[in-house]
Amino acid sequence: MKKIIGKVKSNILLYTCIYIVVFAISKISLNKLNLEYMQYIYKFSLFVIVIGLISGLIQIAHKSQSKIVKVSVGLSMTVLVVLGTIFVQIILLLYVAYFPPEHVVEKENGKMVGYVYGFLRTRVDYYEYINFFLRGENIEFSEDYGKGGFDPIEDPNIRTVQGYTYYDKNGKAINHEYIEQTTEQEPKQEEQKGEEQRPFNYEDGYEIFFNEKEACRVDVVDWAMGKEAIKVYTTNDGENWNSQLETENEIMWVHYNSKFLFINTKIGFIYDPGRDGDSEDYSTLQVTTNGGKSYQNCNIIHPTNIAEKNLLIKDLPIYEEGILKLTIYTLNHSKEPKRTYYEFISNDGIEWKYNKEL
Repeated sequence: MKKIIGKVKSNILLYTCIYIVVFAISKISLNKLNLEYMQYIYKFSLFVIVIGLISGLIQIAHKSQSKIVKVSVGLSMTVLVVLGTIFVQIILLLYVAYFPPEHVVEKENGKMVGYVYGFLRTRVDYYEYINFFLRGENIEFSEDYGKGGFDPIEDPNIRTVQGYTYYDKNGKAINHEYIEQTTEQEPKQEEQKGEEQRPFNYEDGYEIFFNEKEACRVDVVDWAMGKEAIKVYTTNDGENWNSQLETENEIMWVHYNSKFLFINTKIGFIYDPGRDGDSEDYSTLQVTTNGGKSYQNCNIIHPTNIAEKNLLIKDLPIYEEGILKLTIYTLNHSKEPKRTYYEFISNDGIEWKYNKEL
């Protein structure tokens, strides 16, 4: 009996497994109370678990009399080291994604915990501060700083807040506020000519009012790996905005620098230029005819008088005198000019027919 107890006491792997189980149970229990551990608890636990598992395996190999066990543990450790060396960049990216900079800050409503996400764009998500060990589980609001890759809490003078997103008690976005920017880089709204409508692009979204009550809006709510997650909203009273996308989490992923346009509360477009660095063939134009509930690729009908195979989309369409007009071009390296531009027209935004060469 004493030998068994002694073996249990000296079994590092067993204690590590017990720690994992206890930690998992405590996390589930806290989540049911809408609470979450502070980040350093996770970092400490990750360190304990990794060291415990490695030490436990080494201990088993050291105490075992079986050569098979010793060789198996040795090979396993070698494979882990090799994989860790090969995929070190991926491991670092995962670490940054799961452990963004954490700050306890003073806000108007007291202490809060802020997490800075600044991979392609910079935003700070804020949670309720409970104590040194715990915070609230659900995000309360976030600040958007636009482009950057910096920490606005450590360096508050680099760039100002460009917008806020507020969340309900269940962590669902309920309101978005944009702050008008006065810098020279701010996109300016183009003048309206007759019935022509051109998009007003925020740095991270789009909004257009058709009258005092009816409007459409596209918000960028997340960023990752060269893409933006967008949500589409409409309002019928000018105050209450309703999310439209009938997708998982009510979001849609598009590439960075995509542009948006609505010509009325039903028909809208997304011009996606494709991933940065890809050829122009990857640009797409998508259309919604149900107010942003769903999008589909536009159908560009290839005319017989255009010999080139690929029809490339230049930008968003414009709405002029009751007709949708779209500029499309072809690339031909054997003649001048290199690009030849054409105008296509549509009545519904879905099918586009050749009109004339520009």
